[in-house]
Amino acid sequence: MSVLLVLSLRSLVAHRGRSLVVGGILVFTTFLAVFGSALFGSVREATRRGVTQSLVGDLQVYAANAPDPLAIFGGLGLGTSDVGEMPEIEKVEAAIRAVPGVREVVPMGIQSVTVFGEDEVDRALRALRAAVDAGDGTAVAEARDRVRGLARSLAEGQGARAGAGESPEKVAEDAATLAEFSSDAFWAGFDADPAAGLETLDFRLTPLAADGRVFFLRAIGTDPALFARAFSQFYVVDGQAIPEGRRGLLLSKRTYERLLKNKVAREFDTLHRGAEEGQTIAGDERMRESASRLRGQAGRLAWQLSDADAAGIVPKLQALLGSTEIEPRALLAALLDVDDASLPTRYAFFYAEIAPRVRLYEVPVGGDVTLRALTKSGYARAATVKVWGTYELRGLEKSDLVSASNLLDLVTWRELYGRMSDGQLRELDALRAEVGVRELDRGNVEDALFGADAPAVVQEAPATTVDAPVTAVKRPVSDTFDPAEMHRGLALNAAVILDDPDAADEVAAAIRDVSTRDALGVQVVGWQEAATLLGQFVAVMQGILLVSVGVMSLVAMVILNNTLVASTLQRVGEIGTIRAIGGQRPFVAGMFLLETLMLGTLAASGGVLLAAGAVAWVGSVGIPAPADAFVLLFAGPRLYPALRAEDVAFGVASVLAVSLLSAVYPAILASRVPPVVAMRAEE
Repeated sequence: MSVLLVLSLRSLVAHRGRSLVVGGILVFTTFLAVFGSALFGSVREATRRGVTQSLVGDLQVYAANAPDPLAIFGGLGLGTSDVGEMPEIEKVEAAIRAVPGVREVVPMGIQSVTVFGEDEVDRALRALRAAVDAGDGTAVAEARDRVRGLARSLAEGQGARAGAGESPEKVAEDAATLAEFSSDAFWAGFDADPAAGLETLDFRLTPLAADGRVFFLRAIGTDPALFARAFSQFYVVDGQAIPEGRRGLLLSKRTYERLLKNKVAREFDTLHRGAEEGQTIAGDERMRESASRLRGQAGRLAWQLSDADAAGIVPKLQALLGSTEIEPRALLAALLDVDDASLPTRYAFFYAEIAPRVRLYEVPVGGDVTLRALTKSGYARAATVKVWGTYELRGLEKSDLVSASNLLDLVTWRELYGRMSDGQLRELDALRAEVGVRELDRGNVEDALFGADAPAVVQEAPATTVDAPVTAVKRPVSDTFDPAEMHRGLALNAAVILDDPDAADEVAAAIRDVSTRDALGVQVVGWQEAATLLGQFVAVMQGILLVSVGVMSLVAMVILNNTLVASTLQRVGEIGTIRAIGGQRPFVAGMFLLETLMLGTLAASGGVLLAAGAVAWVGSVGIPAPADAFVLLFAGPRLYPALRAEDVAFGVASVLAVSLLSAVYPAILASRVPPVVAMRAEE
């Protein structure tokens, strides 16, 4: 062995050119393998951290008989996945919490809900009705002038409808209606009979506005207090968290800003964000489109300002724009016609002077919102809850996947899903008892209803947890409930938070055993399965890394093999001499393999050092997310790679394997050189 070492070292030094070529290839191969492994490992760890600490948890459990796989962030389908039901979540929670390593179990349910936004005419008529009911003459006069002004604004837009190809007869009819609501005669009649006037406005003016919007929200029913404790990245931005035992909705801040905000403000925000990121209206197509949409909002903004507010900002707009125009709508149109130079000042003016005078959000924090949803049995349900505030997940503020989820208390969620709470069931039983509800036998129903002598069979009506078709009946619903009620009854899935995330596989196996033993009827999946498309993307990235390293190794092997074969042919005389003085074939083959192994070890060390330096530098500055879609992958706006021991082991093992495989054929070739070759070389 000592002779082999000496000969191998002397050969490496004697054939410096070959050693440098082969060593350079191996250094580069090691660098790419280690750096690529570190980069992928960092992305996977960041994604795991972002997913598990946001909505998914370390594990997810849901019904074992679920028709569809669980998709916390949504799947490929347009609707909500059918993940079955866990009708007794309290039993599931208790069993899973008893598993060693489980810290929290957070019950959940996902439901798509709709919110109908009001238009300016709706708001103005509501204010007018409230003023009439209150008998406030001053407020009535102000609200009446507001409705009249909106009718005039709608009348001005009738020409655009005619140009858009609508029926001339319909346009003329609507124009006559709007002219009527703008006339002195109508409002004189309104003063004489406000109730009749309001009814006329509701039925004839409201359909002509049709400017309200429908918002589709993804609501996650849960225990909000437990959710906040379990997910460390959670924090409240506006307002407050939903108090324990209270109904309510907590909106995602990104959803609140980009979906429920005033359209003019949203476009201004888009342009402002783009300018902060170095984009320009002149040079970026999306910025130009946003600026174009903003210019078209002058009419909408004029509707949102009362006559007094519009008159109040006229001199300020004139000063800002250097204009003598006195018409508010024309000034607003000029304000919204922005370019790169005027954007900063007009953005600041909008928020300082106009935003306080308009409805900035469709659903203000602290206000009530009516959520509507279709139950599993096809009936429409509605629930009015308070919007307590907005929330974000630290580091994931720009993630569209995370921000699509809004938190709703689990009791209200069950009602929208189609399940009655314990309190509602008790109330229903009390109502049945109060009115004397009787359950009639099918054969006696006619006799009982139409007065035959046959006595009706009276049975106690069984309590039901499914919704009935009489969901349109309005009745008061308590805003409070027993917090423990959220942990009794139905849930669709539950997030499992572990003490040690690295023990996820062991805990998952234990939960499966418990489910079988206690007949829980649940299945458990890891974060990658629960994150569906996102988890699949991570798996694809891992496959790409392995394929890339494989291709790179194959290329390196071909190059190394050719180089070593050429080197072997150049050393025929040397090999023959070693054979002539007694060197056996295994000795010669071992010498070539040892040379390559030593060179591979030195090259791998150099490649590891280079990769470590590159990872350290990139880790200090970070890799910015190229788009908002990558924020969840990076667990934040930047990815900070780190080198792990397994990355070094992967790179070194790959290179040494490539080195040895590349040297096998040249070593066999060298071992077959006969001793007589040395004598021929001398001759």
